[in-house]
Parts: sequence; structure tokens; C-alpha cells
Amino acid sequence: MNKFIVFISLISLSVSVIANSPKRVISLSPALTENLFDLGVGKNIVGTTEFSDFPPAAKKIPRVGNYQRPNIEKIISLKPDLVLLTNEGVDQITVRLKKSKIPFVVLDTRVSKTYPSHIKELGELFGKNNRAKHLGNEWKKRLSEIPLPFVEIKTLILLEDSSAIVAGKNTFLDQFVTICGGDNLVKESGYPRLSREKLLSLKPDVLLYMGMTSNKKTLDQIEAKWKARNIRFEKVDPNTFGRLTIRLARNIGTLCRAVTGNPK
Repeated sequence: MNKFIVFISLISLSVSVIANSPKRVISLSPALTENLFDLGVGKNIVGTTEFSDFPPAAKKIPRVGNYQRPNIEKIISLKPDLVLLTNEGVDQITVRLKKSKIPFVVLDTRVSKTYPSHIKELGELFGKNNRAKHLGNEWKKRLSEIPLPFVEIKTLILLEDSSAIVAGKNTFLDQFVTICGGDNLVKESGYPRLSREKLLSLKPDVLLYMGMTSNKKTLDQIEAKWKARNIRFEKVDPNTFGRLTIRLARNIGTLCRAVTGNPK
């Protein structure tokens, strides 16, 4: 079986060509795992990372560590013909994959406008072009249907309270909040870790909390702390809104209601 593979480079932005649809895939991102299931090729995934929990079938896939520190030995043992990963903190991972001669593709999941392009590329890799086109068109349509906001609402997107990690500019979370009428108070790019003093100096109208906290007591304490400062607190599901998947676009109305405080 002949395969012709060109590794995608974030610098050269070269195109990946795989002659045969990959049958043994490792996905190093919960979002990519979900997108593969959306394309109908979830059965091809032989390994994925922690927190890959949607759809429910994803929970049964063997784990290879987390996306920042995957277990390369485990990846090699699964004998993949392709590894998929995102462009967040990939340098060390790609070096080891190259050294191990494991084919990989890096996809850009940082900003919302890249979803149609990367779902299209996944569709091309797996021979699911029509399905990918449908998903890309649905994404664009759902975003185009969001009404223009009348006012800007000062917003803080908090990903982790204890370490003060927030979502800043040039992220899809920032872009979606902006679509909903929010004005992100964090002007740094990416996902910076703020000092406690800096975090508390911000005075948002609403705080969108996207932490993975499942302990109700801890969550109640976090909420009470911000409400005591007269800041509206909204818990936003990180599994739905923290991943660049079609599920995010399908639930954009829920996010907008959290930003605006309007139940309709």
C-alpha cells in the first residue's frame, strides 16, 4: 500500500496529502476527536487524550495522556497511520513524532474562522468531503443568524480561578463573546495567566466561568466571591464552548444569553 505524506508545517502551511484514508488515527485533542465523530469516522480513532468525552463513544477510546504531554511510547505501540493535533504547544510533540517517523497533521483551532477550513481538511483526509462541506456551511449559517448586539457588555472569560487563566484576544472564545455583544476586558492574546491583583482589578459586567470544577461547594465559593463584587456570574459549560466544534455554533444562543443576561 503506497502512501504519500507531507507533514503540515505551521511555517510553510504546506498541504497534507494521504493517498489512502487513515484507518488508525490518534487524536490529541478533545475537539478533533469530536470533529472526527461528526464526520462519521470516529471508529478510526485508536487513541486520544484525557477529557475526550464527547460523544459518549469517545470515552471508550484508549488514552495516550493529555494534549500537552502525550505518551509517545503509548502512541507508537498503537501503530497509528496518522496523528492529529492542534497548533497549541505542538513544538516538542512534533519533534518526537518526526523522530519516531509517525505521520501527523497540525490543525489550527485557535480562532473561529478556521473551523470551516479545518473541517474541510479533515473531510479531504478521510474522504468525507460532502459531510465536511455540510458542517462548514452550517457553521457559517448559524453564526450569520446571530443578531447584531445593541450594546457592548464588559466581559471576563475565566478558565481557571485558582491560577487566574483567562481567554484573551485572538481566540475563538473572544470572537464568540464579541459576536454575542461582549467586550472582552483581557486585551492580551491567547490564554494568559494573570496576577491575582490584575484579575481583581478588572471590573466586568459579567464573568463567564469555564473552569472544569465539578465540586459544587468549590463552584459556589467561586461564584459567591465574584457576586460579592456586584459582578454577574455565569457558569458556561467548557465541554460545549471550550472546543472548536459544530456543537459550539449550534449552542451559540446559550452563550449569548449568558453574555447579555437576556433569557430570550
